[in-house]
Amino acid sequence: MTQILISDHSEVNAPSWSYDTLKPPKISIYNLFKDIRWHIKLYNEANLPLKTKIQFICLRIVQRISYNKGWEKGGKNVKK
Repeated sequence: MTQILISDHSEVNAPSWSYDTLKPPKISIYNLFKDIRWHIKLYNEANLPLKTKIQFICLRIVQRISYNKGWEKGGKNVKK
């Protein structure tokens, strides 16, 4: 049997994801900043080294942009 753990640190609780996660918020400097700030808070709580925090932030930026661009492209393909 698989046990699923639900964390209080879910992205759904992030300030920039305050609605349906199947329709991600538009990528904007402001939304990206809020998302990064929220993740930095989590990294600080986990006492991660500065180098690791910077690496995770860079990965988060790439992940967020890729996710949003994928949804945009996928939506265009469905509408055709």
